[in-house]
Amino acid sequence: MTTEAPHHHTPPLTRTLSTVTDLRDEWQRRTADLTFTYTALWFTFLDSDNRTIPTHNTVDLAIRPDPAGINLLMRTIAEIIEDDTSVAFLLVRAGDDNEVSDTDSEWARLLGLAARDHEVHIRPTHRANNSSVVAVGGW
Repeated sequence: MTTEAPHHHTPPLTRTLSTVTDLRDEWQRRTADLTFTYTALWFTFLDSDNRTIPTHNTVDLAIRPDPAGINLLMRTIAEIIEDDTSVAFLLVRAGDDNEVSDTDSEWARLLGLAARDHEVHIRPTHRANNSSVVAVGGW
């Protein structure tokens, strides 16, 4: 008697994120079971076909937006990515609100300015907390 090993569905190694909704859904999937008690910036890379891998990088952030720190991060990213690569950012923080705060908007604004200065193509910045994931910056 032979038995077959059970067939498990393995998620794809890459995911295609073509729209703001795709990106929000991906961030929701990655944060689904987490509780945030800190402020950090998550980021992942997308290739020219809008594919990303199911991992991300994390940088701890100060409570208040830090222009010099964001500029340094973006300069570092610019040095390591290919020309056809883009970056998606997720600001994570404590809280249960569904609103985008002024601080969230300032982080997104700084990311946009630094990306422009260093010629890094970024996707809309999102914010996640303990209740929601929302887009902060435009595509």
